[in-house]
Amino acid sequence: MTVGSLDGLANGESLGTTTAVAEDYSSPNVGTYSNVTVRYTLVNGTGANGGLASNYRLADGSATGVVTAKELTVGVPVIAPREYDGTTTAGLVQVGPLIGFVSLETVSATAVAADYSSANVGTYSNVVVTYTLIDGTNGGLATNYRIADRTATGIITAKALGSADILLTAPANLVFNNSPKAFTASATGLAGETVLLNLTYESKDGGGNFSPVAGAPSAAGDYRVTATAAGNYGGFKQQEFNITKASSTSI
Repeated sequence: MTVGSLDGLANGESLGTTTAVAEDYSSPNVGTYSNVTVRYTLVNGTGANGGLASNYRLADGSATGVVTAKELTVGVPVIAPREYDGTTTAGLVQVGPLIGFVSLETVSATAVAADYSSANVGTYSNVVVTYTLIDGTNGGLATNYRIADRTATGIITAKALGSADILLTAPANLVFNNSPKAFTASATGLAGETVLLNLTYESKDGGGNFSPVAGAPSAAGDYRVTATAAGNYGGFKQQEFNITKASSTSI
């Protein structure tokens, strides 16, 4: 508490540094407390002009006092990864342990992460996490404490598509004619989104083993095509097919 200068001393006398004590507030909780009585203690002066404290009195004053919230320390927050859903909403936040309570008081906390900068699959750094405190045990009031915002990293993972979600369509003609036999693939994502699908091909030997081939095959034989979802989606579908030999005509 700061004490102002003293006026009214006799014959140029001076006193030592005056101390002051405010009475207890009406409550220990966070808030503003008006008309708090302040009592002063005068101290003898020093030197040639030093006055005696006992020769003076200083009436009690009043002031306003403020109790602010106590800062708690919280463990590092963790944002749970979540699957792509077309929104920027962050995953659920795991709140770490709280430290710094007064005496045996406790409060609990929930946390929410800010929206990501994009709805797409990816890793999002420095996402702001804000906390909400809840009254706890042993008289712990949420209003008497605070937690500063923190940051964490969030992840959006690809939405998994099942085999039934992907449609593979074979070319109309699977008879050898020296042209590539390219399949088409399609899938519908959330809210009618078009899903990017990559097609790869493998040849099948007599032992049932598959080997990659470059592009859609054209030669007669047994093959397997795989449609793999990309971008904001994951999952794949496979289908085996056969390019039959062309019929030969004898002359």
